Amino acid sequence: MTPSPKLTRRTLLLLTLSAGCSGGGGGVSTPTGVILALDWPDASRVLPVAAKSVRVQIKLGTKILAERLYLAGPDSEEQINELPFAEALVLEASAFSTADATGATLATASVPFNLFRGKQERLALTLTSVISRVALNQATTGLETTLMAVARDGAGSAVLTLPEQWQWSVSDPTLGTLTPAGSTASFTELGFGVATLTATEKESGKAASVTRPVCSGDPSKTAPLVATVPISVKLTGLVPLENGSIVLSDDRDIKAVDNTGATLWRRTLTRTVEYLQRMGDYVVVSLISGGIRVHRISDGAFFWEDAILELPSLTDSTSRFFGLTHTSAPRQLHVQARGLTTGDFLWDQAVPDNTMTLWADSARLLCQNQANESYFAFHATLGYSLWESRVPSGSQFLGVRLTGATPLLFSLAPGELRALFLTTGVRTWGVAVPGDQGYLTPDKNQLIAYSETQCSAYAPATGTALWSRSGLTRVIGMLPNGDLLVLPPTELPGCQPIQALRPTDGSVRWSTYLPSTTVPKDSFIARIAGSRIYVSLTGMGGQGTTPLFVLDSTTGQYLWGTRQYGPGATFPSALTASGNTLILAAESNTKLILLRDS
Repeated sequence: MTPSPKLTRRTLLLLTLSAGCSGGGGGVSTPTGVILALDWPDASRVLPVAAKSVRVQIKLGTKILAERLYLAGPDSEEQINELPFAEALVLEASAFSTADATGATLATASVPFNLFRGKQERLALTLTSVISRVALNQATTGLETTLMAVARDGAGSAVLTLPEQWQWSVSDPTLGTLTPAGSTASFTELGFGVATLTATEKESGKAASVTRPVCSGDPSKTAPLVATVPISVKLTGLVPLENGSIVLSDDRDIKAVDNTGATLWRRTLTRTVEYLQRMGDYVVVSLISGGIRVHRISDGAFFWEDAILELPSLTDSTSRFFGLTHTSAPRQLHVQARGLTTGDFLWDQAVPDNTMTLWADSARLLCQNQANESYFAFHATLGYSLWESRVPSGSQFLGVRLTGATPLLFSLAPGELRALFLTTGVRTWGVAVPGDQGYLTPDKNQLIAYSETQCSAYAPATGTALWSRSGLTRVIGMLPNGDLLVLPPTELPGCQPIQALRPTDGSVRWSTYLPSTTVPKDSFIARIAGSRIYVSLTGMGGQGTTPLFVLDSTTGQYLWGTRQYGPGATFPSALTASGNTLILAAESNTKLILLRDS
């Protein structure tokens, strides 16, 4: 195939295809042929910049009637003779990376046409890139990631491109420095977040992206608002409320403060407070010298006091309160039912030492004897015994389910999950499970059991296994919606992913990353309250600094945090939350630090 005169990348390719002359004699011939324009998708070019030649073929079916090779260069025009007058002709053009049409095909196009005597056809032929996709590979060393882009055709073969035809971008320039070099680029981490790195081959418009977590920079996004609540003597009790307020006890004082630290109400008692416990709309105050007091949370109003009751327990509603107390001679533990707002005595029953109350409704009160490992139930209104059931050592109460054919109680011992009939205490099923931690989801549709590194879900009605995950770095616990919070394994240096697993099937609802720290990953601990996840470390009572990260519990979005909380001060010895306010009891419980992001 002999090369024809050269053509440029920026002009039309004009071909006059002559099929002979018009009728005989000395008459003037009628122009017959095809005027062809080769167009590139970019209107400023007709060829790829890497093209060295274009092959043009005219076919009738599979038969090649004419073929020409045009080299990149000056404009050209030529006449191709001896073409038949015919219908269903096809003109094909291919751009190559070599001058002899043997290299990689860069672009192709074809157009059908008919050739009739005395008629000229103007054809526009648009060359289409053969690049069907861009492959993007990455390799990371320390804080630097090297990216390599390759253009490929539909068969997966690499397509030649010139360095200037590549464009690189990063979704957030504050996360690092992107340095392009043709089809390669380097990215150096600077911040904290998730960066999307994109390579685009400009002539074809094809692009590929990779997502890269960046965990090396300053993790703080929005500085939290800070308030301090001084403690006069010592913090002895703390009750967080949904609206961001808290009720606390300071020696003989109990008071409520909002999330700015402002006092809402205050009551001074004659005796020292041991601890506080919430009962619906009320707070029960336990006193060191014995006895309890009941106050309303909204305004601190006092309702009643009893010098005998020792341990507030739980309430089935706003009308009934259950507590524990000891008789003096002989010493015996009792459970009592009282009116919550009046203190009126309802009933009393002797129970074994090491008894704790678990749950109550209008029909029954559930208790657990941790000494002889049994559950037992009392009639909530009259106080007589309903049943007792022995369970394995170390059993923990997971909850009850009142829906379904039969109400059930769920209990987890190390390695075993079981269900008891709530009305009789009879065991209905039991299964072997991993670990000794677990929970019943808020919708009562799944039971979750987990150990440090694995977790499983079970059907409450039958104990049937639903799904299982293993090989985790750490299982943290339940989120408010029933999702399971976990730290999955990772090979990314400095980045620790944190995920929420759906209880229905164990799939990932959301996944995000924690900022890089020098702390071992198995030291992370999370406190979950309302719409926030507070990630800190075990051993929070030590001196020095420690990370503190805050995530949205619904979406996993990173909200704010710091790698070094409280430089030069004792890290909080208590960590709780009220609404969107983080409550830190710091400096040996002599002050509260309130951190809020809104």
